[in-house]
Amino acid sequence: MRIFTSTLLFVLAVVSCRLPTGDNIRLDPGQFWAQRVDNNRWYIVDTNLVYNAPGGKCRIYLEKGRSLTSAALTTIYTEFNNSIYPMVETNYGSPSDVDNNGKITILILDIKDGYSAGGGYVAGYFHPINEYIDRHSNEREMLYMDCSPGNPGDEIFNYTMAHEFQHLVNYNQKVFVQGVGPQDIWINEGLSTSAEDLYLGHRISERIDSYSSSDITQGQNFVSWGARGGYLGYYSTAYLFFQWLRIHSGSTAIYKKIIDNPNRDAEAVREEAVASISSLSGTSWEDILRDWYAANLFKTTGIHGYGGDAAFNHSVTSLGGVSGTEYSLFPGEGIYLSIGTPASIVSSGSIKYAGLDTAGNTIDTTGDDYSGNYLLCFNVNPNRFGPTENTGVLPSVVLKRTPNFSAFNKKISSNGKIKQFPLDVVYNLDGSSSLKINKDSKK
Repeated sequence: MRIFTSTLLFVLAVVSCRLPTGDNIRLDPGQFWAQRVDNNRWYIVDTNLVYNAPGGKCRIYLEKGRSLTSAALTTIYTEFNNSIYPMVETNYGSPSDVDNNGKITILILDIKDGYSAGGGYVAGYFHPINEYIDRHSNEREMLYMDCSPGNPGDEIFNYTMAHEFQHLVNYNQKVFVQGVGPQDIWINEGLSTSAEDLYLGHRISERIDSYSSSDITQGQNFVSWGARGGYLGYYSTAYLFFQWLRIHSGSTAIYKKIIDNPNRDAEAVREEAVASISSLSGTSWEDILRDWYAANLFKTTGIHGYGGDAAFNHSVTSLGGVSGTEYSLFPGEGIYLSIGTPASIVSSGSIKYAGLDTAGNTIDTTGDDYSGNYLLCFNVNPNRFGPTENTGVLPSVVLKRTPNFSAFNKKISSNGKIKQFPLDVVYNLDGSSSLKINKDSKK
C-alpha cells in the first residue's frame, strides 16, 4: 500500500433526459458549480483558466487563491492530452461533447471533503449532472481534481484522472449512445481500476495486496457493491476480476466489448467473457465466478490462475471459513472452508458448492460429496440488488437464509427507483482505507 493519501470518487446521478429544468442559474465566466463531499451541498467556485493549448483535449481551471508551478500544469496537460485521453478512447470509447468544443474541463480545487491533517481525502470525482441543463450543471464534460492535500501532477493525481475519465466515457456510452442507462457500479468501477492499470503500465500492488482485507474473509465481493464493510475489498476484487478477464481473453479489447454490449449488468460480462475466453469451464455466470474463485486459490498459468504473472501471488485470507459461525452471502460472495474429507452437502437456490483440491489444482462440481481440501460456497445470483435465496449449510457452518437485503435496499432506493450515491474511497497516510456512502445526495 502506498504511504500517500489517495481517493477515487465516482458520482453517478440517475437523470432522465437532457432537458431544461427551468431553474438553472447562469454563472459568471470562470465560475463553476461543485459539490461538497462532506455534506453534498452545492457551492460556487471562482477560478482562473490556467492552461488551454490550441488543439488540446482539455482546459485546466484552477481555483482562485491556489497556485501551481508551470511544470505541474504542463505535466497535467501532457499526461491527460497525450496519454490518458487516447488510452481511454481506444480501450473504452469516446466521451460526449455537450458544449461542442472537443475538450474536457479539468477543475483543480480544494475538494470539500472534511479533510484533516494525517487523514484521507477525496482526490477527484466525475459528476454527470454537468452533461445536462440543470440548476447545478456546468453544462460541459468535466473532472474535479483535488489540490489540497492532493499534489497536482503526481502519479496519484494522474491515475485518478484516468479512473474518473473512464467514468465520464462510460456514462456517455451507456446512457447517451446506447440509451440503456448507467452501467452497474461494480462493472464501471472494475473498468476504472483497469484504466488506472493501463495508464500506469504496470500492475497495481495496493489493489492486489488489499485482497487480504478482513471484509473479504466474510465473503465480500465486487458484485454486491456497497452491501457490507469497507470498500477496500470491493476495489481489490473488482481489479483482480477484470485483470483475470484481460489475461484470459488475450487483450484489453474485452473492456470495450463489455461497454459496447447492450446489457449493463453481469450479463454483459458473461456474454463477452464466453465469447472471448475459450478456456472457461462453462458458459454460465456460475462457471465464470467459480473459475475466478479457484484462480485466487490455485494461481495456475491457466484459467484457474493469472497466467503465471507473479504480481498476482496475493495471499488468500478468505480461506478462513470458521466452523460454527453464521455467514450471510450476498450475490457474488463466497467463502472457503478447509475440509479433511469429502463434504456431503446439496446446493440450494443460488448457493452453490465446489470442492477445491490445491494439491492437484482440480475442482469437483459433481455434487453431494465434494472432494478436495477446501470447500467453496458461493452465491451465484448475478443481481446485486436481490432478493435471492441464500440457504446453505457448510459442515458446522450455517449460512443465514437471507442477508439484510431490506436494509441494503433502503440505502439504494427512493420512491421505488434505484438511487446510487456518491462513493469516496479514502486511502489514509498510514496505509489503511475507508469509504463513506453519502446517503442524502440530492439530484
